[in-house]
Amino acid sequence: MVVRISVGAALALLLTAGPTVNHAVAQERSVAAALSADTVALGGSFDVIVTVRGGGGMTPPQIGPFSFAVEQGRSTQSSIRMGPAGTETLLEIRYRYLAREEGTFEIPPFSVSVGGEEFETELMTLNISGELPQSAAPASAAPGEGAPGGGVLPAELFLTVDPPGATIYVGEPLVVEYRLWTQASVSSLSLVETPDPEGFWVEDVTDDDLVVEQRTLDGRSFTTAVVRRIALVPTGPGVRTVDRLGVEALVRRGGLGLFGMSRNERVPLFADGFTVTVEPLPAGAPEPFSGVVGSLSLSASLDRDSLAANDALTLTVRAAGRGNLRQLQPPALDLPSDVEVFPPEITESLSVAGGSLSGTREFEFVLVPRAPGRREIPAISLGYLDDTTDEYRVAATEAIPVTVSGTAGAAQGGIGVISPVREDIRHIHLERTTLRRSGAGTLGTPGFWMALLVPLASLAGAWGVGRRRDRLEGDVAYARQRRASRMARRRLRTARTLVAGPAREFYAEADRALRELVANRLDLAEAGLRTSEIAKALRGSGVGEEAAARAVAVLDRCDRERFAPTGRGPEQQRELLRDLARIMAELDRALRP
Repeated sequence: MVVRISVGAALALLLTAGPTVNHAVAQERSVAAALSADTVALGGSFDVIVTVRGGGGMTPPQIGPFSFAVEQGRSTQSSIRMGPAGTETLLEIRYRYLAREEGTFEIPPFSVSVGGEEFETELMTLNISGELPQSAAPASAAPGEGAPGGGVLPAELFLTVDPPGATIYVGEPLVVEYRLWTQASVSSLSLVETPDPEGFWVEDVTDDDLVVEQRTLDGRSFTTAVVRRIALVPTGPGVRTVDRLGVEALVRRGGLGLFGMSRNERVPLFADGFTVTVEPLPAGAPEPFSGVVGSLSLSASLDRDSLAANDALTLTVRAAGRGNLRQLQPPALDLPSDVEVFPPEITESLSVAGGSLSGTREFEFVLVPRAPGRREIPAISLGYLDDTTDEYRVAATEAIPVTVSGTAGAAQGGIGVISPVREDIRHIHLERTTLRRSGAGTLGTPGFWMALLVPLASLAGAWGVGRRRDRLEGDVAYARQRRASRMARRRLRTARTLVAGPAREFYAEADRALRELVANRLDLAEAGLRTSEIAKALRGSGVGEEAAARAVAVLDRCDRERFAPTGRGPEQQRELLRDLARIMAELDRALRP
């Protein structure tokens, strides 16, 4: 509660603190309640003003709660007036509310206790409109002058959403921008209401730094910035609803008050919700279909075109274009049976361009040919839907030849076939005999020294265990560090038991294993830890850029399969577990103190 007491209020307190000599007629007490406005806009603020005349102690009344409004705070102001009829004391309490529901509502009477007397207010009626009435924003108020009484006009501070609605295909990303427009001095912003739309895979692609610029709207100049940007990827057809977004702006108002000092005003702002029509993909999709709606190109390259048998080479498949490339799965390689293929390393670079997602996604396969000869990496093709023509197209690579030399099965560079151990020979073991001189004493024997040193070692061990326990109980960060590896292994074991079970539970446990390891090693709060925050924390802790990118890729795969499942089976889950185990082991070593 904010309490503002004027100079006159202090004087009033002194006058009413005890017995006084009153040469004027005693003031009669009265209580009145009123609204700052009879009609307010949906999402706007209004005040319930309680005015008390006359001295005496007062207990602030309890107003509400209301189903149609949320209380934002209260302020108190006292003053005195000197006149021919005597001294008049006034106490004003303002209750600030945020209108949340459209309609006409009644504020019932409530009781106010002043100096032991009970007063009851009158019934008040409030109209909450979807649009601001003309009476609330007079045409005579020029932009930037503010509302009567020093408030902020909706015309000089508001939010917009772009686009306000759209028709897209399943899997086609829609980038939505929420933009703030202001002619007032905004010192800070905070999100108070964020949409959580169903039927979409949602990714926050807001810039880390707020970009402020000057723009003209309807012939008026505004300072503007994108306060939130999200990418919506629908997972199924139908009409989807995205709820409104709300922010609270802290606006600095200058030149107000007795001494012309500035003050801060909290202004709630809302961007309207909207609907998105999601259409199913047209029939006749080519196989294999990538799921990309937009544009796609594929290229493939080898790090060398000749090698010896049992050596390794790297095949890089690069997908570039516009659309949700993050959903691209590693392409299937139709290779001869004597070429061994390892799961690929995946890297990506995505950004927002032209109202959609665009960028690249690369798959690096390690291939090991086991026999000599001339080989060919066959062409790789993926289908996609061109959103400019609503037609399916196919992106493909060229076939790549490669020459393998050497002998089949021969070891190369220390890598080859290990012959089995022969089991037809049993080695002769000669038994060793320990000789001891007859009549020797026990003073120099190992048993004597063990009996002497074991109690001392036990005491030292008990002291060490107690000290470690005390540190674990007193140092939370140290305790989390010590338990990080053990808890990570436990999570991995649990994830292995969920393979071939409910996919959502498996990917949730795998996601939790990696997030918990990073949170414990870096002493971060696991609850609400976003993937972008994990990447930033890993890079800031000295982990290599490549390792951080692989960790983020694993988390993104888990999120995708949890919230927009592709129906991949147990083999893909085992592949994820192998990738997860490798990156967790690497991060555990890098982050170990």
